[in-house]
Amino acid sequence: MGSVITMIAYMEDYSRYMLERFSLSEWLSLSRQQEIMEHAAQYTPLTFDWILFLAGTLVFIVAIGSFTFRTSLSSKRTNKKH
Repeated sequence: MGSVITMIAYMEDYSRYMLERFSLSEWLSLSRQQEIMEHAAQYTPLTFDWILFLAGTLVFIVAIGSFTFRTSLSSKRTNKKH
């Protein structure tokens, strides 16, 4: 989930830029590929959603912390049995 949120943060401004000129079906089709590529080449990032990016990073940190905590508990239980 953290990966998806982070990817959305990176793609949001570019997607908005492309969708201002082309519909989603035009953007994904090959019919106007040259025009789409020329428009894409003119893209300069204007904004970045830091809050969304930080939310994705937070999800990563919580997931890693949760995994580490559960692994630690599991190994402690295994060591107590032996």
